[in-house]
Amino acid sequence: MKILVLLCSLFAITALGSCQKIERSTADNTQTKRVRFTEENKKCVDERLLAFQQQESCDDATIKSYTFQGQLVYVLDYGDCIADVTSEVVSEDCKVLGYLGGLAGSSTLNGTEFWSNAIFVTTVWHKLVLYN
Repeated sequence: MKILVLLCSLFAITALGSCQKIERSTADNTQTKRVRFTEENKKCVDERLLAFQQQESCDDATIKSYTFQGQLVYVLDYGDCIADVTSEVVSEDCKVLGYLGGLAGSSTLNGTEFWSNAIFVTTVWHKLVLYN
């Protein structure tokens, strides 16, 4: 079963990151940012997402993608079983933009409130826990 979950996750990550050129508008639609995926960026993001999936995390851990400030970002959320853990936000070019939540309850990245400005794209991965 773990192999099936891993294969489904790999497929989802590959499907999201396989485009070579993407145009996305910023939230206010005043400019368009061209993003060019390189094999290096794609490999880096794939490795980061797979490493997150293999770490110990809560039963409700997720990787979700959003558009934020004109680019695709991934929120690596460990779940709710640890009150002060933060969710890492990684850009499509594999840069860590910052962290959300945690003890301080931060919700701002690059001077912009994330949750009111991010647009949900998809759930890339959700930890599957099977109980006997």
